[in-house]
Amino acid sequence: MLLGIFLSCDTETMDIIISVSDFLITIDENPNAGLSLGTVNATTNQGTLTYSILEQTPNNAVAVNSATGEITVLNEDLFDFETNPTIIGVIKVENGNVFNTANFTINLNDINETIISVSSFLATIDENPSAGLSLGTVNATKNQGTLTYSIKEQTPNNAVAVNSATGEITVLNEDLFD
Repeated sequence: MLLGIFLSCDTETMDIIISVSDFLITIDENPNAGLSLGTVNATTNQGTLTYSILEQTPNNAVAVNSATGEITVLNEDLFDFETNPTIIGVIKVENGNVFNTANFTINLNDINETIISVSSFLATIDENPSAGLSLGTVNATKNQGTLTYSIKEQTPNNAVAVNSATGEITVLNEDLFD
């Protein structure tokens, strides 16, 4: 007796199944643009998956890599706890014309940000001062940490100096005060 069994499987008629998990993460506020937050966990029984964002609040906060499902910070300005303590949205995971969705939630930790207040500095002096003459001190305050002072730009160059610890401004080159 001869018995033959033939089995075949046509992948065209096989149902596509996509499994996807919601994405949840908690991070500190104020991340850098491009920071990877993680990858959407998704699988399929055949073919290739593609990822896209269906919706998000606030808009344009994150991006998703269409081939890998990696979620990255798109606009770091939107990752501010005081404005958006939570960023939410929906990611679409597709395989051909079959799709599934995953919710994403990004909770932000409130970080105590340093706030610095600086008043403009104005001094009027007679010409031909001596080098080292104190012109005054920059008025600045902060809510935490230590202040450090430096000159970003001045015209003419090297006319004055600033004490990096105290903010005192002094004449550096008296020849420039003519």
